[in-house]
Amino acid sequence: IIKFIYLIVSKLIILSLFVFYLFFEKKEKIIFKKKKSNNKNQIFIISHLIENHTTNNFDFYFGDLKHYQNNFNIIRLLHSYSFKNKNNNILKNYDEIYNIIFNYNLGFLENINILLKLVTKSVTFFFRSFKEKNYLNRKIAIELLSLSTFINLVLFNFSKKIFENNNISSVLLTYEGHPFERLIYFASSFSKNKVKKIGYIHIPFSFYQNTALINLNEKLNPNVVMFAGDKSYENIYFNFNVKKIIYGSRKHINYSLNDSNNLLQNNKKFNLLFLPEGIETEVYDFFDLAYSCSRKFP
Repeated sequence: IIKFIYLIVSKLIILSLFVFYLFFEKKEKIIFKKKKSNNKNQIFIISHLIENHTTNNFDFYFGDLKHYQNNFNIIRLLHSYSFKNKNNNILKNYDEIYNIIFNYNLGFLENINILLKLVTKSVTFFFRSFKEKNYLNRKIAIELLSLSTFINLVLFNFSKKIFENNNISSVLLTYEGHPFERLIYFASSFSKNKVKKIGYIHIPFSFYQNTALINLNEKLNPNVVMFAGDKSYENIYFNFNVKKIIYGSRKHINYSLNDSNNLLQNNKKFNLLFLPEGIETEVYDFFDLAYSCSRKFP
C-alpha cells in the first residue's frame, strides 16, 4: 500500500509540474478554414515532428504531401514527445498546407480542468481498489495520472475542435495501437461530415502487438488501413471490418538480408530498426546487439 501511495503521489507531482510548465508555452489556436473556391475536400493528417526529416511539404511517414494536394486541402498536426518544437523551420501556412506544431497547451484553465478530471477519476479507482480488492483498479488509478494519459486527452480535445470547426472529409495517421490513435478516430465522430478514418501501418507488428487489431467500436476503429508492404498486408488480421490497401513506404526502398554484406563492404550508411516484442530477455539482447553494431559501425 505504501508503494502504491508513493507512485500515486509522485505521478501527481510530476503531472502538476508539467501543467505548470505548459503555462509558459504558447497556447494552441483552433484552426478554422473557410471553404475555398477550389472545392477540394479537407484532410487532417496527424504525424510526428521528426528532426531533420520533416519539412513544410514533406512528412517522415507520408512522404511528399504534394501528392495529396491534387485532391485535398491539408491540415497537418505535428506532435513530438521530445518537446523540442521551438527550433524548427516549419511554416504554419505553406503552399495550401496548414501546419500545426503541437505544444500540448490548450490554455491554463482547460489544462487544469483536464488535470482535475484525471485526479477525480484516479481517486475513484483508488478507493474502489480497496473496496473491491481488485489490483487492476490500482493500476488504472496510477495510469490516470501519467503524462501520457494527460497528453492523449489534450490531443483528443484539440482534434475534436478541429473536426467541429472544419469540413474534414478524411483523417490520416500512423496506426500502431497507441491510445491516441483511437482517440483521434473518436474525435472525428464530432465532425459535421462523415469522416473516412485512415490508418497507416509503416512497420511490421510484433507477435504480441495486438491492440491495433482489437474491435472496440465503430467510432474507435479505422475504416481503411494502409500497409507499407505485402508481408504486413498478408499477415495482419483485424477483428473488425476494414479495407486493406498496400500503400508502400515513403522511400519505396527495401533491403533484404542478402544485401547486408554488400552494404557493409561498400561502407553505405543505413539505419536498423530493432523491434523487441516486450520480453525482458529479448529487450536486453537487442540492446546489446544495437550497442555492439553502433560501436563496430559508427
